[in-house]
Amino acid sequence: MVVARRLWELSHGQASGALRLARADGATAPLSVELSRGWVYGVDLSPAWSRVGDAPAQGADRLRLLLSLTVGSGGDAYAVQKWESPAQPPRRGPVQPFHPAAALRNHVEQLKPALSWRLRAGKLQLAVQPHASCVGQDERALLAFLAQPHTADELDRMAASIGAAAERTERLLAFLDAVGALSVTVDASPFKILELADGASPEEVRQAYLRLAKELHPDRHPNAGPDELRELERRFAEVSAAYRRLV
Repeated sequence: MVVARRLWELSHGQASGALRLARADGATAPLSVELSRGWVYGVDLSPAWSRVGDAPAQGADRLRLLLSLTVGSGGDAYAVQKWESPAQPPRRGPVQPFHPAAALRNHVEQLKPALSWRLRAGKLQLAVQPHASCVGQDERALLAFLAQPHTADELDRMAASIGAAAERTERLLAFLDAVGALSVTVDASPFKILELADGASPEEVRQAYLRLAKELHPDRHPNAGPDELRELERRFAEVSAAYRRLV
């Protein structure tokens, strides 16, 4: 997810340069994605030829293949090594220029990011306008609504009023949050952090804490990567602090 988020930031920030991706075990040379003003001009997969074979002709297909090599926590998974700016013209893997937003959304949604508790506990506002290539016609009204701060419940009601499916709305929010396109202002109420209504009873507080502590335990997430584990640790610390304030 880290590579996808970094590419999202670079492409929506109109960056020019080269993002290098290296294996943790250093067994191959780095892969690279060349960008100019946020558009992809080159995707070099040649160091991973033994795993991917011949690179696809289409740039978006090459990028999807590259992103698939970043999934996993083993030594053979590629991760961000460095960003070089400005980049030289692509020496390998040049493609017809394309915006990577659609390929990035497809990749992130395949990973099925969970709808974070923060999105239910705070106010949401669009921080980065997604490129049109990754936005469905039926989602544009939702994005326009998020030009101003709203709670997730308010967004749900708005989505229902235009006939948008709740599941699709949740997927959109989870995707935008995963790539850092949402600004989320969280209510600091300990009840909200424990996903409870204000004034919940001591027993409800205890039960909520036990449930969340169990959900956030690393043993429940054996396939979580380093970033997901850090988020679980952060969330557990907030839950524990909120529980201590209420008991």
